[in-house]
Amino acid sequence: MTTPYGFAIELSLPLPLSAATDALRAALAADQTGVVSEVDVHARLEAKLGLDSQRQKLLGTALGRTTTC
Repeated sequence: MTTPYGFAIELSLPLPLSAATDALRAALAADQTGVVSEVDVHARLEAKLGLDSQRQKLLGTALGRTTTC
């Protein structure tokens, strides 16, 4: 992958996106971290710009536990 910035981060998953998302949600929940937002990047790019991109999701997380000093 080439970008105008000269670098990119790319990750190939050994399972379908839905299964990877489920596994990530479970791992986050085990760490008491919740998903507070989710963006279907593919759907947004297609709807807004008419672009057909790879399936991608962004998950916004928040730490559920509190820490005391």
